[in-house]
Amino acid sequence: MTNDLSHFRKALLCAAVAACAIAVPAQARDGEAYVGVDAGVVFPHDTKIDVNGFNNNAIVVTNGTGFDFDVLGGYDFGILRTEADLA
Repeated sequence: MTNDLSHFRKALLCAAVAACAIAVPAQARDGEAYVGVDAGVVFPHDTKIDVNGFNNNAIVVTNGTGFDFDVLGGYDFGILRTEADLA
């Protein structure tokens, strides 16, 4: 059991390091504009709503797999950076 946990911790550490290496903040110098795009796949869970405190799943919203596309743009004023996102 301990050996399995050790492998899991190593894998989790590698995933965290990779995520930090891949995640890049917007690179803009003072007084410059920037633009960017993002894309991804969304795997939502179904939404189950109870009515009057009963656990009867009175309303069930079935959500399907979808895609997410974002466009962003901003300007770096120096001490202040503004950004607008359209998703």
